[in-house]
Amino acid sequence: MEAGGYVEAGQTLLRLDVADFETALERSRASLQQALAESEFADGELARMRELAEQRLASDSQLQDAQRRSNVNQARLVDAQASYEQAQLDLERTEIKAPFNAVIQSRDVELGQYINRAQTVALLFGADEVEVRVPLAIRQLGFLDVPLGQRGEIPDELAPEVLVTGMYGGQKYNWPGKLVRIEASIDPNSNTVQTIIRVSQPSMDTESNRKGFNRIPLPIGLYVEADIQGRTVENVISLPRTVIRNNNQVLIVDAENKMHYREVEIFRLEEQQVLISSGILPGERICISPIQAVVDGMPVQPVIQTI
Repeated sequence: MEAGGYVEAGQTLLRLDVADFETALERSRASLQQALAESEFADGELARMRELAEQRLASDSQLQDAQRRSNVNQARLVDAQASYEQAQLDLERTEIKAPFNAVIQSRDVELGQYINRAQTVALLFGADEVEVRVPLAIRQLGFLDVPLGQRGEIPDELAPEVLVTGMYGGQKYNWPGKLVRIEASIDPNSNTVQTIIRVSQPSMDTESNRKGFNRIPLPIGLYVEADIQGRTVENVISLPRTVIRNNNQVLIVDAENKMHYREVEIFRLEEQQVLISSGILPGERICISPIQAVVDGMPVQPVIQTI
């Protein structure tokens, strides 16, 4: 159990000295046997006293005393049984095993050290899956094809595909994943929400390239970029972002080679492109030159460039 080590589910991580726990188990077993004997004797006495009471050979007070002793011994038996089971459980817990396939982040105990209940002995990271938190602006949620009111995990058939990319050891690696959750709270400072991307880690024997991905386990704490598959939108026009003027206008070049301002409806502004959902017809010419002073109706000599 060393930092960076890999352990499989059920593999023993450490063992405690069992001497005290075995002694406690033997004592609880003896107490259980004693309580069982006392309970059986009290039950037999109660049955005998009932027969005598039916024959008018025992008083009601004697019968009540026998009933009380039977109830008390039955309660002691239950307590002894619980103590015995707890002692068994304590003995089993002297061997701490990995609850899942994991990579050891840190070890917090040494050989021969005394430990207490609830004390941290190691920090383990799951080796089968990794979750990446990716902040998204609220307006970006509208571009995802997911139910925004979804509580809990997004169903697998609705979860968008994600490609996580990062640099590690001087090389670029890709990891496929899925967006599985959207946190409920909104960051008031950045007006963003946290989305959770789940990436399945490759097994130790399949680290070679598969389906075009460089398959090494995604390192914990690595800075990555996430390319999230958005919803499909039809009838939009993609243009360079520089064509937008006055926030929502473009310059149209008509058939007479004259420029005119026209308002358009912007679906989305990207880093280099703008997606326009209405206001431009297919085949119309758009001015993409960085002209500063423009007068509506100004003639130009167009140079056709295909976008």
